[in-house]
Amino acid sequence: MPRLECSWWSANSNGWILSPHARQTGSPQSHHGGGFKDQLAQNGRLKGDICHPDYDFLDPRVDAFFHALNQMVHVSGWIHGIGALTVQLQYVKGEVAAMAALFPPLDGFSKYRETVRGITASANEVLFRVVGDVLSQYRDGRPHRWTPRRVKQACVNFQDTLLNERNEFVGRNQETLLHALEAESLAPQQVHA
Repeated sequence: MPRLECSWWSANSNGWILSPHARQTGSPQSHHGGGFKDQLAQNGRLKGDICHPDYDFLDPRVDAFFHALNQMVHVSGWIHGIGALTVQLQYVKGEVAAMAALFPPLDGFSKYRETVRGITASANEVLFRVVGDVLSQYRDGRPHRWTPRRVKQACVNFQDTLLNERNEFVGRNQETLLHALEAESLAPQQVHA
């Protein structure tokens, strides 16, 4: 009997790369317009729609593992949806990059950037733990403590911490940010041909 393995999460926990949970391998094009989709359809395994493609894994244990894991991270708001933790972390990561590139030095910026990195790394660590623990249940029969509610609470805790840190940093630097934006808007505009 083949052994269930899951090693995709081993690559990163440095805090800048988010670790989303995904079912398909390959690019979206391979799922929505190539041989993979056609093969699933021919075998009667293609389900869902263009926005939520779905299919059964050939190994029922992998299928059960995926659905249990998906229930944990989908219901929790960790990955999917406009208010999802992953989306919020990506937004703040972009905001940090914009602040570094477009604004004068901001009070406490290095510390804030490291705080965001730390929140991201911690969120990845919890997500990896959930994946690993759920995998252990399906691979080894080892029970775990995770429920969709517990994963949701961990997600909410990360979101609250992120929002509080962001609001404190932006609030403390609001005057500098607004002055820089005002100065930029008053500067003569150059037209590049």
